[in-house]
Amino acid sequence: MLKLILILSTLASAVGLAEGGANARTSKKVGAYLGVLEPVPSSVSLNIGYNISPAFRGTFGIGKAGNPSGNLSTWALGVKILMPKWSLAPCLHLNWANVSHSGNGTIKGFAADASHLYLGIGLDYTADSGLFLSIAYNMSLNGGTSSEPSIAIGWFFDSADLF
Repeated sequence: MLKLILILSTLASAVGLAEGGANARTSKKVGAYLGVLEPVPSSVSLNIGYNISPAFRGTFGIGKAGNPSGNLSTWALGVKILMPKWSLAPCLHLNWANVSHSGNGTIKGFAADASHLYLGIGLDYTADSGLFLSIAYNMSLNGGTSSEPSIAIGWFFDSADLF
Protein backbone atom coordinates (compact mmCIF):
# COMPACT_ATOMS: atom_id res chain seq x y z
CA MET A 1 0.00 0.00 0.00
CA LEU A 2 2.82 2.41 0.86
CA LYS A 3 4.50 1.73 -2.50
CA LEU A 4 1.20 2.41 -4.30
CA ILE A 5 0.81 5.74 -2.49
CA LEU A 6 4.36 6.78 -3.39
CA ILE A 7 3.90 5.78 -7.05
CA LEU A 8 0.59 7.65 -7.34
CA SER A 9 2.09 10.73 -5.72
CA THR A 10 5.00 10.73 -8.18
CA LEU A 11 2.67 10.26 -11.16
CA ALA A 12 0.37 13.06 -9.99
CA SER A 13 3.29 15.45 -9.73
CA ALA A 14 4.53 14.45 -13.19
CA VAL A 15 1.18 15.04 -14.91
CA GLY A 16 0.34 18.26 -13.05
CA LEU A 17 -2.46 17.00 -10.78
CA ALA A 18 -0.44 18.05 -7.79
CA GLU A 19 -0.53 21.79 -8.42
CA GLY A 20 -3.29 24.05 -7.13
CA GLY A 21 -4.45 22.27 -3.99
CA ALA A 22 -3.47 25.12 -1.71
CA ASN A 23 -6.14 27.29 -3.36
CA ALA A 24 -8.88 24.70 -2.70
CA ARG A 25 -7.76 24.09 0.90
CA THR A 26 -7.49 27.85 1.52
CA SER A 27 -10.94 28.74 0.18
CA LYS A 28 -12.78 25.50 1.04
CA LYS A 29 -12.28 25.31 4.80
CA VAL A 30 -15.07 22.99 6.03
CA GLY A 31 -15.74 19.51 4.68
CA ALA A 32 -17.98 16.50 5.24
CA TYR A 33 -17.15 13.03 3.98
CA LEU A 34 -18.01 9.35 4.21
CA GLY A 35 -15.27 6.99 5.25
CA VAL A 36 -14.71 3.27 4.97
CA LEU A 37 -12.40 1.88 7.68
CA GLU A 38 -11.75 5.42 8.98
CA PRO A 39 -11.70 6.17 11.88
CA VAL A 40 -10.07 2.89 12.84
CA PRO A 41 -11.72 0.40 13.54
CA SER A 42 -14.99 1.60 11.93
CA SER A 43 -16.42 -0.19 8.90
CA VAL A 44 -18.34 2.93 7.85
CA SER A 45 -18.23 6.49 9.19
CA LEU A 46 -19.26 10.12 8.90
CA ASN A 47 -16.47 12.67 9.21
CA ILE A 48 -15.90 16.41 9.20
CA GLY A 49 -12.69 18.25 8.47
CA TYR A 50 -11.50 21.81 8.88
CA ASN A 51 -8.57 23.13 6.83
CA ILE A 52 -6.57 25.10 9.38
CA SER A 53 -4.13 26.01 6.61
CA PRO A 54 -3.14 24.47 3.24
CA ALA A 55 -0.79 22.16 5.16
CA PHE A 56 -2.93 21.19 8.20
CA ARG A 57 -6.44 19.77 8.61
CA GLY A 58 -8.26 18.98 11.83
CA THR A 59 -10.66 16.01 11.66
CA PHE A 60 -13.50 14.47 13.66
CA GLY A 61 -15.28 11.23 12.80
CA ILE A 62 -17.86 8.80 14.16
CA GLY A 63 -18.29 5.26 12.92
CA LYS A 64 -19.60 1.75 13.49
CA ALA A 65 -18.34 -1.78 13.00
CA GLY A 66 -19.79 -5.10 13.97
CA ASN A 67 -20.20 -8.82 13.54
CA PRO A 68 -22.79 -11.32 14.81
CA SER A 69 -21.23 -11.34 18.29
CA GLY A 70 -21.15 -7.58 18.91
CA ASN A 71 -20.67 -3.99 17.79
CA LEU A 72 -18.11 -1.21 18.01
CA SER A 73 -18.88 2.50 18.08
CA THR A 74 -15.94 4.82 17.48
CA TRP A 75 -15.32 8.54 17.60
CA ALA A 76 -11.97 10.06 16.77
CA LEU A 77 -10.10 13.37 16.68
CA GLY A 78 -7.10 13.89 14.45
CA VAL A 79 -4.74 16.16 12.61
CA LYS A 80 -3.59 15.66 9.02
CA ILE A 81 -0.39 17.12 7.55
CA LEU A 82 -0.46 17.66 3.76
CA MET A 83 1.86 18.95 1.05
CA PRO A 84 0.60 22.55 1.00
CA LYS A 85 0.65 23.35 -2.74
CA TRP A 86 -0.58 20.06 -4.18
CA SER A 87 -4.22 19.13 -4.83
CA LEU A 88 -3.21 15.42 -4.87
CA ALA A 89 -1.03 15.50 -1.78
CA PRO A 90 0.83 12.87 0.19
CA CYS A 91 -0.36 13.12 3.78
CA LEU A 92 0.39 11.92 7.26
CA HIS A 93 -2.22 11.89 10.01
CA LEU A 94 -2.34 11.14 13.70
CA ASN A 95 -5.66 10.28 15.36
CA TRP A 96 -6.91 9.45 18.82
CA ALA A 97 -9.97 7.19 18.80
CA ASN A 98 -12.35 6.17 21.56
CA VAL A 99 -13.94 2.75 20.97
CA SER A 100 -17.07 1.47 22.76
CA HIS A 101 -17.56 -2.30 22.59
CA SER A 102 -20.87 -4.10 23.10
CA GLY A 103 -21.47 -7.82 22.91
CA ASN A 104 -19.14 -10.78 23.27
CA GLY A 105 -15.88 -11.62 21.62
CA THR A 106 -13.21 -9.62 19.88
CA ILE A 107 -14.06 -7.30 17.00
CA LYS A 108 -11.13 -5.97 14.95
CA GLY A 109 -8.79 -6.51 17.90
CA PHE A 110 -11.07 -4.87 20.51
CA ALA A 111 -12.66 -7.03 23.22
CA ALA A 112 -13.70 -4.15 25.51
CA ASP A 113 -14.05 -0.37 25.59
CA ALA A 114 -10.70 1.25 24.81
CA SER A 115 -8.96 4.17 23.24
CA HIS A 116 -6.01 4.09 20.89
CA LEU A 117 -3.71 6.23 18.79
CA TYR A 118 -3.22 5.46 15.15
CA LEU A 119 -1.00 6.86 12.45
CA GLY A 120 -1.97 7.03 8.79
CA ILE A 121 -0.08 7.64 5.58
CA GLY A 122 -1.84 8.23 2.30
CA LEU A 123 -2.99 10.47 -0.52
CA ASP A 124 -5.50 13.27 -0.23
CA TYR A 125 -7.14 14.93 -3.25
CA THR A 126 -9.06 18.19 -2.96
CA ALA A 127 -10.31 19.63 -6.25
CA ASP A 128 -10.92 23.33 -6.80
CA SER A 129 -14.65 22.47 -6.91
CA GLY A 130 -14.43 21.01 -3.38
CA LEU A 131 -14.54 17.31 -4.30
CA PHE A 132 -12.53 15.34 -1.74
CA LEU A 133 -11.04 11.84 -2.13
CA SER A 134 -8.61 10.08 0.19
CA ILE A 135 -6.85 6.75 0.52
CA ALA A 136 -4.62 5.81 3.43
CA TYR A 137 -3.11 3.00 5.39
CA ASN A 138 -3.79 3.36 9.12
CA MET A 139 -1.55 1.69 11.67
CA SER A 140 -2.68 1.38 15.27
CA LEU A 141 0.01 2.31 17.75
CA ASN A 142 -1.56 -0.08 20.29
CA GLY A 143 -0.50 -3.69 20.00
CA GLY A 144 -3.12 -6.26 19.07
CA THR A 145 -5.56 -3.86 17.40
CA SER A 146 -6.33 -3.62 13.72
CA SER A 147 -4.30 -1.76 11.11
CA GLU A 148 -6.00 -1.38 7.75
CA PRO A 149 -6.40 0.69 4.59
CA SER A 150 -9.15 3.32 4.36
CA ILE A 151 -10.94 5.37 1.71
CA ALA A 152 -13.07 8.50 1.94
CA ILE A 153 -15.17 10.62 -0.41
CA GLY A 154 -16.89 13.91 0.28
CA TRP A 155 -16.97 17.63 -0.31
CA PHE A 156 -15.28 20.71 1.10
CA PHE A 157 -17.19 23.99 1.12
CA ASP A 158 -16.36 27.66 1.08
CA SER A 159 -17.06 28.69 4.69
CA ALA A 160 -18.73 31.90 3.40
CA ASP A 161 -21.37 29.67 1.73
CA LEU A 162 -22.14 27.94 5.03
CA PHE A 163 -22.55 30.91 7.36
